[in-house]
Amino acid sequence: GVSLCATSLFAEEICPYLDYFPSRFHAAIFRNWDIVPHELLAKVLGADVSQIEKTGKELGLPKIKSPSPQEMQRNTEIILRRNWPLFPRNQIERLLDFSPAEFDDFLSKEIFLRALLASPPSGLTTLKYEPPDAKTELRVEWFGDHVRKHLKNVSDTLEEPRLAFVADLC
Repeated sequence: GVSLCATSLFAEEICPYLDYFPSRFHAAIFRNWDIVPHELLAKVLGADVSQIEKTGKELGLPKIKSPSPQEMQRNTEIILRRNWPLFPRNQIERLLDFSPAEFDDFLSKEIFLRALLASPPSGLTTLKYEPPDAKTELRVEWFGDHVRKHLKNVSDTLEEPRLAFVADLC
């Protein structure tokens, strides 16, 4: 099968395990919405914050509080796992605010994570914001409708804030 997404953002062939997203760009917004500050995500994607937040809203994502520096540090592994099939290494480094040496050092200490990630998909190109075409806009509308429906159906479910348990440990 195809192991990676081609070069053109909206004409790309998305990896089979990501093909439910309207595009690779939309997958990046969805997967990073609550774990990476929108200002940083915008910078890495060559967009402005308003484009990131507009896209998130179109995808049905709720407004959220930006993660703190402590949460960002604790999110390192999840940021890596969520973005490994989407971004080339240099963009992941920017999401984590790591130099190439810091990135290598982190992976050298996280042996199981390195094994889980395996090799990055071949042919990953720099992911940048581009206005969506009409076909992608239709997919965004469908996707957003389904996310909003799901969030409405679970709206009465109690949710503990991310990393809230840490306060109980200290």
